[in-house]
Amino acid sequence: SKQWYKINTFSPEKFYFISYFSEISKEMEQLHELNIFFKLNTDLFSVLDPDGSFLKVSASWNDILGYSEKDLEGKKIFDLIHSEDLEFTKKALEKLKDEIRIIKICNRLKKRDGTKVFLEWWIKKCNKLIYAYGKNITDRVGLEEIIRLEADLLLSLMENMKCGIAFIECIEKKYIIRQINKAGCEIENKKKNKIIGTNIKDTSVFKGVSEDMDHLAELLEKGEEAKFSSKIKNEEGSYVYVEFKMYKTGTQDII
Repeated sequence: SKQWYKINTFSPEKFYFISYFSEISKEMEQLHELNIFFKLNTDLFSVLDPDGSFLKVSASWNDILGYSEKDLEGKKIFDLIHSEDLEFTKKALEKLKDEIRIIKICNRLKKRDGTKVFLEWWIKKCNKLIYAYGKNITDRVGLEEIIRLEADLLLSLMENMKCGIAFIECIEKKYIIRQINKAGCEIENKKKNKIIGTNIKDTSVFKGVSEDMDHLAELLEKGEEAKFSSKIKNEEGSYVYVEFKMYKTGTQDII
């Protein structure tokens, strides 16, 4: 098998020199394995000096961001970070003064074509070098943003509807109101913050209901619509007659 040696040479005086050999076969084998790992891994790996300059990057930097190893020579990672994320990224790296902690951050890096990529990082310092492992989460962030926008739209539509709507979470036979619209608050004649978090059994809606909520929940479990009516006395002393329809939307959610 191949053996690797490191040769150190110095001259004690003119016309003379001394050389000594150190076997580094194990270190070279480890370096070879590391190079294979850097080439095959689909996530971002990099080794940085204490100032954030690139010393080594995995081949996936080219696949994900469009930068080859040569492109990143002499560059600092801060050159690629989105301007809005730069300050908090630098502050996070300042926490790496000790070599015990692993920090986790999310930020945006600029691709070669100018677009941005959302990345989740695990970073550790060892022997004065910074080792960073990054995972591309752009698709996940995009999906979460779509879900958030759709949820905001749903809540906006719900808030402006003339009929009362509430989202109820069923936990161990407790039916907790998690969201209610303006019309629902008007029926109950209470402010939203006084209703959210309460058990629907404790609301004035259910004081005049002959049907038990647990029975209604059994109907919902079967995929049926649960209907009931109630006579509500508001704080002004007058009565309001209300018809309710309930549907199951998830494993624990009722609307």
